[in-house]
Amino acid sequence: GRYQRQLLAAAIRLLKPGGRMVYCTCTINPAENEANVRFALDRWGHWLQLEPVAVPGISAQPGLVGTDPATGEGWLSPGEANFVHRYDPADEHNDCIGFFISSFTKTRSMR
Repeated sequence: GRYQRQLLAAAIRLLKPGGRMVYCTCTINPAENEANVRFALDRWGHWLQLEPVAVPGISAQPGLVGTDPATGEGWLSPGEANFVHRYDPADEHNDCIGFFISSFTKTRSMR
């Protein structure tokens, strides 16, 4: 959590306006995925836009909506959830370890 958020902060600062950043993990743990996307949107939403992800040929689920029942940490809204992809190893259509993909565009300078 904390290290990923530090990496996100550094990447967002370095990203030029109009640039695209992909946030991807090799887990389906929502604390590392949806919660970090929510964190980025809440903290840098004036400068970032969540973009739809498209990976043809692989079956994906949308992101998780709501909040973590254990911690209360926010996840995604229904509209945002459709912009990210979860690849669950339990999905019989995929042969994967489980991963998550989201994409952002920096809409303007942070200065």
